[in-house]
Amino acid sequence: MPKDKKALFVSYNAATEPLVRSQVLPYISALSQIGIKFYFLSFEKDFSQGADISKQLNDAGIEWIRLKFHSRPLLLAKWFDIKIGSIVVLWACLTKKIKIIHARGIMGACIAMIPAKLAGVKFIFDMKSSLAEAYRLNGRIKRESITYRMLVSLEKLCVLNSDEVIVETRTHKEELEKLFGGRKKVPRITVLPCCVDVQRFEEKKEHAYVQPGGDMRLVYLGSLSGWYMIPEMLDLFKALKTARLNSECLFLTDDKEGLVARIAKDKGLDGVTVTKAAYKDVPKNLWGATAGVLFKCPNERLDSFPIKIAEYLAAGLPIVINAGMGDVEDMIIKNRVGVVVRCLDEGSYARSVKELELLIKEGPALQKRCEALAAENLSSKFGLSIYEAVYKRILR
Repeated sequence: MPKDKKALFVSYNAATEPLVRSQVLPYISALSQIGIKFYFLSFEKDFSQGADISKQLNDAGIEWIRLKFHSRPLLLAKWFDIKIGSIVVLWACLTKKIKIIHARGIMGACIAMIPAKLAGVKFIFDMKSSLAEAYRLNGRIKRESITYRMLVSLEKLCVLNSDEVIVETRTHKEELEKLFGGRKKVPRITVLPCCVDVQRFEEKKEHAYVQPGGDMRLVYLGSLSGWYMIPEMLDLFKALKTARLNSECLFLTDDKEGLVARIAKDKGLDGVTVTKAAYKDVPKNLWGATAGVLFKCPNERLDSFPIKIAEYLAAGLPIVINAGMGDVEDMIIKNRVGVVVRCLDEGSYARSVKELELLIKEGPALQKRCEALAAENLSSKFGLSIYEAVYKRILR
């Protein structure tokens, strides 16, 4: 790796967000140790926060450039942030002698793409998944809307103008290769699922290995975005309660609207708890569970590999998912680390509970299999090896 290379990482998310703490900062901190001088640009909602982030970046020799995040009015605010961000990126390229820009997500790419072209620097589009599809499934936009078509066009434009694209799943890579296969110049596409720092999960675990007739605890971690199927996850829990009366279901999420409690009440379910877990407390909240659960709209958002999958496995938990989840489903079946619910009906839920009961009888062997899978394929160490290979290719 050349010793005089400088890189600018552009994130439209605030540095204090858990997503950036786990999916950005560890990587650029580690990459800075192999000869790359990093500058980190983020958009912050509250400049009074982030003292710990500032120290972490300073210790790694990374210069932090903070811009104000604007939210209203929506379209004008986005346009303003992109304009100001692009000016700052171009300024950094010219004054800091940046050689490579690494942009996360479509907003980061919109900010960085034109300055990268003007300055003649290499451009990595860390696309992850499609924002257009995420917004559509969340009910924020419709497929036939101008906003949806505009986002899809911007994503295509950013892909075609990048030197390398990073996505979360093989399915997404195949879709992009099919879409752009007839063009002369197509960037290399690399697959990197969301990874976690498995060392955060290596303290003593107290899993609820269940004896015959014993109770279980299911856990759901993360947001309640529109593509996650809360009623169906609670239907699975209802089937579990039928088999094991005093079982529990824990939602680790920020449910300000009380959505989970309302659905549970409508279904006549008790034993459902909703609590918000700080980033640092996620491991210990997972350790007391029997299994993680995740239901998503089937055959939708196959471009996404949720970080909660890596977190469940790193905590030693098997996972219950619904069918139609692409790479996630393939991984679970191949490695025997969970149960796939084939149909969303009472009979399938009951059969899946029996499958889970059989699986967890493996006890510590199952835990070790889950942890090993996370360490080998979903750890920050694995993710760093992918990023390091990308940078070596771009900078040689």
